Amino acid sequence: MASKVIKDLVGSTLTQVEAEFGAEAERRVFVRVDRSETTSAQTLLGHAIEKAVEGANPHPEDETLPLQRAKARQIGQDTVEVILEYKRLASSGGGFDTPSGSFAVLRSSAKSYMAKIYKDPANNHWLDQSATDPSDPTLANQQKAPQPSLISRSELLISVPVVVSGSLAALNSAMSDTGSINSNVLNFAGKSFGVGSMLLEGVDVEWRVDYFGTVYSYYFAVEYKFRYRPYGFQEEYVTWDSSNNKWDVAYYTPYTAVNMSGYPS
Repeated sequence: MASKVIKDLVGSTLTQVEAEFGAEAERRVFVRVDRSETTSAQTLLGHAIEKAVEGANPHPEDETLPLQRAKARQIGQDTVEVILEYKRLASSGGGFDTPSGSFAVLRSSAKSYMAKIYKDPANNHWLDQSATDPSDPTLANQQKAPQPSLISRSELLISVPVVVSGSLAALNSAMSDTGSINSNVLNFAGKSFGVGSMLLEGVDVEWRVDYFGTVYSYYFAVEYKFRYRPYGFQEEYVTWDSSNNKWDVAYYTPYTAVNMSGYPS
């Protein structure tokens, strides 16, 4: 008969609330080993661990929690108790999953920044009336350029974690986009982020290898770090419009826009 596996016995735990140490879980698994089964493990305990893991590295209820350690003890002639330990250490951005996966999660913190504007958005009037008179273009070019006003706007610092078994080449491609903004709409964790509103500030990648007897697996613990601004990252500057003989406001974006839909997840 095939080996019998009973997972998540009494005593299994899952701590999903982020704390200073990160997040962790422990699963208790009962395995009655069928020694006639083909296995790469050389020992009873190794066979039991292989059956308990079944090639699944992340925790089944939280894909951001990678399997870190497996312990086993024999409790009968062919019976083994396996303890599977999952842990994600705290990082500067917190925990993280995929921008497109069904289990996507994110962590965010709200901050403010000062933005320069030249005109009142409500009526398109110059805020600096002392520098120019929009109603008299012949006078405008004799005066100093209009000066900007500073207004406070909100932004979010967002981290998105994921456990990746993909290629390093794909991760290198994502890392090369650091310092760029999104040219496509990003959707993850039930939220939508418009074109040009997400600045990729960094990608943290940690290589991990787990050994279970003679069986090993490798994967990447990845964290994408974004800065989200609802108004986007365009900046205003004032320019002289010689064709209309007046000052005007122009816009530029100091970041390259790239498509971010192909990131590994």
